[in-house]
Amino acid sequence: MLRTASVPPLTFLTWSLAAAPIAVVLVLMVGLRWGGKKAGPVGWLTALVIAALFFGAGPEVLLVSQLRGLLLSLYVLYIIWMALVLYRVVDEAGAITVIGQGIARLTAEPTMQLLLLAWAFSAFLQGVAGFGVPIAVVAPLLIGLGFAPVVAVAAVAIGHSWSVTFGDIASSFQALMVATGLPGETLAPWSAVFLGVAVFGCGLAAAWTFRGWAAWRKGWPALLIMGVVMAGVQAGLALSGLWSLAGFGAGLAGLAVGALVARLPIYQSSNSQPAPPSPAFPLSLALAPYLALIIVVTAAELWPWLHETLNAVQLRIPFP
Repeated sequence: MLRTASVPPLTFLTWSLAAAPIAVVLVLMVGLRWGGKKAGPVGWLTALVIAALFFGAGPEVLLVSQLRGLLLSLYVLYIIWMALVLYRVVDEAGAITVIGQGIARLTAEPTMQLLLLAWAFSAFLQGVAGFGVPIAVVAPLLIGLGFAPVVAVAAVAIGHSWSVTFGDIASSFQALMVATGLPGETLAPWSAVFLGVAVFGCGLAAAWTFRGWAAWRKGWPALLIMGVVMAGVQAGLALSGLWSLAGFGAGLAGLAVGALVARLPIYQSSNSQPAPPSPAFPLSLALAPYLALIIVVTAAELWPWLHETLNAVQLRIPFP
């Protein structure tokens, strides 16, 4: 029979001990510049030692916790792998390049180009793939348009951050539900609120990396309109239970409304940056795989029989 660890009262000491593994990883990665491959195992060992010495976790509890953690990792990786397979197929077909080129051709104004690519398009890519894909895809596009390499990388790294929680087909949000034991209906509202604020913060910060106050003055209409739409769509999808669509759906909505905002006279001024080449095939065709994904996920949520059919095969391992 599994001997469970007793739950101590919540005090500053117990809270500090529970947070210690995370703090250790942050100190090692941010303070000492360790990589995740080195800092992660140290944080893991810290958690095991604290659980055993201070929270009374015996060998059985530690073993079961590690097995559950392994299965949680496989569950999240299953989502990530499928998302990356979809991305690689679309990328090999040339659709990602077509999408980027099509966006860049909407306007010649550099601030608007930056917001479309580093803020909206990168969030869309984070929603469907994640794991460095936004920087790998968008930064070269910005450099090709004449942006400085440092600006291109920094703007994308900041601009897509708001899409991480619901990104990669909501793999992070799924992990959050499993780790906390809380249903998505409980986590989604507050996640939507905080991430809605983050939408604007990421957009402002991405623009600031380009020209500071000048970029804000030039980009405030786009920042306001696109920010409201992306935050609203993300919240709407999350609150509707469509978590897997919230990240890239919001980015896609930002691209759509951004294409309209780019037609405003303020964003139609010419500049010396080179125009991107003409796409190899229509933008609508390049977006078709992701539109199909939206249709499938939405249909599965609306029709219970389809949801049950798609989830007919399940692997469950009972734990004490």
